[in-house]
Amino acid sequence: MALYKFEKDKETKYNKERYENALVNLDEAIVILDINYGVTFLNPKAENLAGYGNETAAGKDLFSILKIENELHESLTKEQISEKIKTDKICELKGASVTFIRDQSVHKSDLTISPVRDEKDTLIGYALVIRKQGAAAGAGSTPGSSEQMESLVIQNSFL
Repeated sequence: MALYKFEKDKETKYNKERYENALVNLDEAIVILDINYGVTFLNPKAENLAGYGNETAAGKDLFSILKIENELHESLTKEQISEKIKTDKICELKGASVTFIRDQSVHKSDLTISPVRDEKDTLIGYALVIRKQGAAAGAGSTPGSSEQMESLVIQNSFL
């Protein structure tokens, strides 16, 4: 029994390190959120855009760091995103404007907000992916590889 637990712990640690490494190295800005939209992780690209490091951003409400507007310049709320995720499972916004509160910089972006679930399929948070508008995911790599890695990382995100 102890050997089984040791092997499982070792496997879990390996997978966590692998997914953390993938999050850090993706070209897209990745923000991992808890179920109340509190920031739990920013990859380096997201840190750069937001102007906050992980330690400073930890626990901050997503909407105190950035503002999301659709192509009609309507601000998106937590409630709207949550409702869309309930019905569609993933919230995708093409051509959104993301304004980072700290410096008021505006970025035209394509966004994906996905639910993060535990092994019992309980919602434990969200993963927000911010892609520069028009940037092809996986450009310069194997077709679909960036999208496949992003999907895998989101499905196995940690909080």
